[in-house]
Amino acid sequence: MINNFFLQNKKLIVIIIKWLHIIIIKCCLDQYIKILTNKNEANYFSKKLLVLLKTDLQKLDLNSLKSRHKYSLVDDLRIGHSVVASLVTKNHQVLPEVIQFCSESKIEFKPVTLNIYKFPEAIVTYGSDIIRLNKGECYWYKTQQHFMYKTIPADKDVYSYDKKDKSVLLAKAKYGHKKLTKVVSLVGAQDFSWAHFLVECLPKLKILKKYYYNEKLTVLIPKLLDENCREIVEFIKSPDWDIYELDKDYSVVCEDLYYIDSTSWLTDHSETLILGDTMLYEVALEALRDFVLNYQKLEIKPAQRSRRIYLRRDSTYRSLINVSEVDTLLEKYNFEVIYAHELTLKLKSEIFYQAELIVGPGSSGFVNIIFCQKDTKIISFINKNRVWDTYLPTLGHSFDLDFKYLLSNEEEDINDPHTSYSIDVLMLEKEIIRSLNLTE
Repeated sequence: MINNFFLQNKKLIVIIIKWLHIIIIKCCLDQYIKILTNKNEANYFSKKLLVLLKTDLQKLDLNSLKSRHKYSLVDDLRIGHSVVASLVTKNHQVLPEVIQFCSESKIEFKPVTLNIYKFPEAIVTYGSDIIRLNKGECYWYKTQQHFMYKTIPADKDVYSYDKKDKSVLLAKAKYGHKKLTKVVSLVGAQDFSWAHFLVECLPKLKILKKYYYNEKLTVLIPKLLDENCREIVEFIKSPDWDIYELDKDYSVVCEDLYYIDSTSWLTDHSETLILGDTMLYEVALEALRDFVLNYQKLEIKPAQRSRRIYLRRDSTYRSLINVSEVDTLLEKYNFEVIYAHELTLKLKSEIFYQAELIVGPGSSGFVNIIFCQKDTKIISFINKNRVWDTYLPTLGHSFDLDFKYLLSNEEEDINDPHTSYSIDVLMLEKEIIRSLNLTE
């Protein structure tokens, strides 16, 4: 009897189901978006559910639903009135010396203009570079970047980006904080990363000190910020500025937000690496050099360069396959194993200052070469498909270091720049001997 009922009323039932589906999505859109933006879900069921939810939302006419989740993207022309200052900086990019392959070279790019904005009633969200503004608008500096077409944004609150429609679909902002008055934000999509934070966020403090040093400002940082980064923030900021920690998954309203675009461009994530994915601006490099100079004057005593540092990774991601061979070789030449992320800022500064040679698989730990003395020798191992990653070579050049890449074995069939790899141990040994002026 039930089967007959369904067969006789199939069209009606399909219509009812469709309407119920739309009503459920409309009423539960916040929950849908929350699930979609939770990037920690990793099990099979969750992945399948995400696919279904995304398909559902993409079919909806969000305008008809009057969704408060859809924001129009504004560009520099539409927010020109919010610009309170500008600066022009150079875009540096250094192609590294690659052992037995090529010499170091530089590429010159057109100057980059960075604007300082004053946004009233702006909303900053944990783990995101998107700034929500009034009237359903938002500003997202990434959409202005040349290589936005290939990046996979890491912003935790973004569900979809419609380039044609110039809009984004965002998660519902969750508030648990009082409104802040005058704010400088160091919150971003990659603020958890030592490498990203040092060149994309911290230099903003030096820039804004020039204009607002004596004003009462609040520096907004993520609550889970790396302790080393927080210490540098304390060291650089004006003594008149306070620090406010933004809790995970929350947003905060800023009565006046002094906002400056990222002081370098590092692609959040991409499946392929090409020249231009990494661009370090001179203003960021100057800020780092200034910080290191002032910090080491206070904290570091002159010392002889005698330490041979082996920077190990505690992750199997983008690391060495033949790690045991490398370990054996470096033990032979008295290298000490260092896990940079376990060190305090002062220890990092001391150890890298005393280094004569640093080797290891490329990682954010190598960013600590900023603490090295001039002409320190650096050998970074990398997957050959990451040879266009110019972050570390540019940093090495800026600090007058002898930086080289050692590529993965040429016979390895590697297409993904994010996979692990092996290196030629004999080639590494020859380079160590040459670097330390030893005899074979």
